[in-house]
Amino acid sequence: MRRFQMLKKAGVFDATPGRARRNLDEDRVAYIRHLRRNSSGTASVYSDERTRLIKAQADRAELELQLRSEELVELSDVIDANGRMIVAARNRLRGMPNKIAAIVVTMTPGEAQTLMLTEVDAALNEIADGIQKLAGNDDPRIAQ
Repeated sequence: MRRFQMLKKAGVFDATPGRARRNLDEDRVAYIRHLRRNSSGTASVYSDERTRLIKAQADRAELELQLRSEELVELSDVIDANGRMIVAARNRLRGMPNKIAAIVVTMTPGEAQTLMLTEVDAALNEIADGIQKLAGNDDPRIAQ
């Protein structure tokens, strides 16, 4: 009853003096109009939130599609692959001195230099082949 009196004082309901009986239908319509006037901002907020949700869902679906079509890859997969490539390159390059040390001793400086460059090129080609294999791609541009 108190709320009704507050709304009546605020002008939501007809407050004609001397009116003994209330018309419930008129009061109900007046109250619904009052609620609609006061909730117009709520509908706008709801609409904005719904729009944001739909956009987020569409963005997520697009990313999932790109992942499935292999246009995108998981960051953890890239980090793991890079780690394996670096370890393989390090091992290959660190093994070169042991491989050519005994041979270089018997060579002239020019021959030794040619052998070392050949071994470095072979190591780099092996690393590039490993990159292509990890990428699962035969595109030669990946290793360049």
